[in-house]
Amino acid sequence: FFIALLADARGDGRKHTMLHRVIVAAYLMAGRSRAEPGFASFSALGGRPYEVGYDARALTVDGERSLFLSGSLHYPRGAPEEWDGWLEQAVESGLNMIEIYVFWNLHVPEEGGEGVWSGGANFTDFIGRCASRGLFVYLRVGPYVCAEWTYGGIPLWLAQKEGIKFRETNPLWQEAMSDFFRAIIGRVAASKQFATQGGPVMLVQVENELQPTDRPYVDWCGTMAADALAAVGASSVPLTMCNGETAEGAINTCNGEDCAPFLEKNGQNGKVLISQPALWTENEGGFALWGGSAQGEPSYFWARTPAELAYNNLRWFARGGSLLNYYMFAGGSTRGLWAGAGLTTAYATDVPVCQDGLRHDAKFYFLQLLHSALREAAGAIVRAESAPGTRLEAENAGDGEQFGFRYGNFAFIENNGTQPTRVSLDALGCVGANFDLGARSAALVELMGAGAEQALSEQAAFEQADFEQADTSSSKGTGAAAVLRGLGLGECKARVLFRSDRLLEQTPPPPEHRSLTRLPGGPLQWKAWTEPLATRSAHDKPDKPLLDSLP
Repeated sequence: FFIALLADARGDGRKHTMLHRVIVAAYLMAGRSRAEPGFASFSALGGRPYEVGYDARALTVDGERSLFLSGSLHYPRGAPEEWDGWLEQAVESGLNMIEIYVFWNLHVPEEGGEGVWSGGANFTDFIGRCASRGLFVYLRVGPYVCAEWTYGGIPLWLAQKEGIKFRETNPLWQEAMSDFFRAIIGRVAASKQFATQGGPVMLVQVENELQPTDRPYVDWCGTMAADALAAVGASSVPLTMCNGETAEGAINTCNGEDCAPFLEKNGQNGKVLISQPALWTENEGGFALWGGSAQGEPSYFWARTPAELAYNNLRWFARGGSLLNYYMFAGGSTRGLWAGAGLTTAYATDVPVCQDGLRHDAKFYFLQLLHSALREAAGAIVRAESAPGTRLEAENAGDGEQFGFRYGNFAFIENNGTQPTRVSLDALGCVGANFDLGARSAALVELMGAGAEQALSEQAAFEQADFEQADTSSSKGTGAAAVLRGLGLGECKARVLFRSDRLLEQTPPPPEHRSLTRLPGGPLQWKAWTEPLATRSAHDKPDKPLLDSLP
C-alpha cells in the first residue's frame, strides 16, 4: 500500500515529499511500538526530579543505564523562530538529547553591564523548548568554547586587562571565568532546569579541548564547576571535560571523526570503560571557509558520506560507546561579526539539517534509520558490559580485519578492509550463519535461532525475566525466543536491523533533496535529486573502492 502511494506521487514533487514523510514515519514507528528499554526519554519522567549517575558502561537515569543519541545546536546561530524547526527535526531523527554551548562574549559584551539574555541569546528559553519535546540537555558552559566563534567566546574586554593569561592559573582569568560560569549555572537553576529540579539538563561541561597546561588549573576547573553546581543543589549532575586534560571527578570525552581508537586506549585519562562511560561529544560534521570547496579538503571540513558516518557510529557503539553527539545536527548561520576567521555565514554545511532548515537527505534519512535500529537494541546493549571484539573468519579478509561484538541477542559486525567480504558468525555463537559486508562497512543484527536461544539462557536472571515479559506482551509473544519456539528453528540466523553499506530491501527509498543551483547565464533555481548514500567524497583517493551505493 505504501509503495503504491509512493509510486503514485512520483509525478508531483510536493505530494511525493509529504507522502514520503508519512511512509517513513510509519516504517519507523512500526519498530517503536514497544517500550524502549535502555533509551531514556525526558518526557517519560513527567517533570519530576531524577538522579543522574554513571558507571563504566553508561550514564544512568534513576539507576537505569541508557544510550543517548544527541545533536549539537547553537541557539545564536538561528533566530528563535528557527529553534522549534530544529528541535522537531531532532525528535523525528530519533534523538533524545541536545548539546549546546554557551557563548560568553555574546552574553557579556561589556564588562560590568547587565548582559544580553533575550531574543536569540535567551538560552534558558531554548533549553525549555528542548524539554517540551522530551529532549535531555547536555550544557557545555566552557566558557571557552571554540565553536569557530569569534575569540572562542572569550570577551574582547577581558583580553585588554593587563596581566591576563587565558586558560591557565591566573587570578584575573580565573575570577572572570568563575563569575561567568556561576552566573550561567545560577540562571539554569533559577529556571528549574537541572535534573535535580525536574529539568532536562543532566550533564555539564567545563572548559573545552584543554591541551596540556599546568595541572593546578585543570583541577581548579573541576573544583570550581563542582562547587558552582553544589551551590544550587545540583551536585549530582555529572561534569565532563572534552578532548584533552580532565580534572579528577570529571568524565573525559572524545571529539573527532572516529572515536573508536579513543575507546581502545580507555580515553585520554585511562578511565573510560573502566570507571567512566564512553561519551562522544563531537562527531565532527565540519565547516567551510570562504573560497574553499570540498575538492581536496580533508573530511573534517567537508564531504563525509552517510555511509562513512554510519560505519564509524556503529564501530563506536560496538566497542562500548553509550553517548554519541553530532557536531552539528543543524549548523544554522553565523550572524554579525561572530564568525571565526574566514568562516562562511552558513555553519556546518554538510550536517543532517541544512542552513535553511531543510533536511540534508539522504544523510538525515540514513541516520534516522540507524537511530531506529540502535533504539531497538539499546536495552540489550547497555545491559551488558562492553563486549570484547571477536575476530570473524572471512572468505576475503583483504587488507583489513573483520570483528563481531555480541550484546545478548544483538551483535555488531564490521569489515574494516577495503574489499567486500563474507564472514562467518560461528565465533559469535550463531553457528551456520554467514553475512556479506561491503568494504569498510558495519551492521547491527539480531541473532535468532538455536545459538541465540542458548545465549539467552546464559544471561542473568533479571535479563531473562525482562525478555520473557516482552514475550508475553501479546497472546503469541513478540520476542526472539517466542519466534524460535513457535517456528522451531534449528539453526541461527541474523535479522538485519541496519547496515552502513546499503538500504535494506524493505526500507522506503530516501526522499529527494534540493539545492540552489545557477542556470548558465540565468538566475538561481532550486534543483531536486536523490542523493546516493555513498558517493565518493572529494578527498578520497581515486583507487579507493566505493562503498555499495543504492541500486
